[in-house]
Amino acid sequence: MKAFTLALFLALSLYLLPNPAHSRFNPIRLPTTHEPASSETPVLDINGDEVRAGGNYYMVSAIWGAGGGGLRLAHLDTMSKCASDVIVSPNDLDNGDPITITPATADPESTVVLASTYQTFRFNIATNKLCVNNVNWGIQHDSASG
Repeated sequence: MKAFTLALFLALSLYLLPNPAHSRFNPIRLPTTHEPASSETPVLDINGDEVRAGGNYYMVSAIWGAGGGGLRLAHLDTMSKCASDVIVSPNDLDNGDPITITPATADPESTVVLASTYQTFRFNIATNKLCVNNVNWGIQHDSASG
């Protein structure tokens, strides 16, 4: 009986080893060079002005001459009746389609777009009634990729 109890105790002790009681994640978040120092940092446009929620903007490459223009809503799928692909225009002189940015914040009255919030983008282009829902594009956190 003592041998069985000792074996059971040893087996249960080994079971606990891969399951630490402490968290594997560091509860202290330190700023890095890849993130803003403050979560309240506003996104700035090409002129250095704060990007305003609800305003029309063109999203273009930060490097002129790199072989890419602005973002455009395109129709690449021949099976679909609606444009549903976001592409970068191959022409540097093409600003793309105008886009309205709406931050997903707890405060619906927020007027400034912050770098720390998730965004919804709406292409301001003419479309038919069937495709009206295909002009929205969003960015969210993907926990699988970090």
